[in-house]
Amino acid sequence: MGALREEGDRLGPIKVIVDAPESLPTLPSSVEVAAYRIAAEALTNVIRHSDAKVASVRLTTENGTLKMIITDDGSSSAAWSPGVGLTSIQLRASEVGGACDAGPTAAGGRVAAVLPLRAGR
Repeated sequence: MGALREEGDRLGPIKVIVDAPESLPTLPSSVEVAAYRIAAEALTNVIRHSDAKVASVRLTTENGTLKMIITDDGSSSAAWSPGVGLTSIQLRASEVGGACDAGPTAAGGRVAAVLPLRAGR
């Protein structure tokens, strides 16, 4: 959690809000690394590819999963096409037995990942 907040502070021109419970269940290291890398890549994509002023990372746990939703308030006028960053995000989620979806919304960009609280594969 602290690492995500530090990553958000490091990202410069956008404000990053991290919304997460005070304590999360202990995550397998592979899931913890995947969650951090997914959030970091999603935020890096916000910086590189949007005109957003604010991004948020929301973490919740439910039914044995860690749910991550990363959003930004950038305009969705630019066409999204999966590149190395989005492909990397999807690969990281699938490597631990999770799933990920990303794309534009009326309010900005959105990356949603669901990762198991127990190590997959």
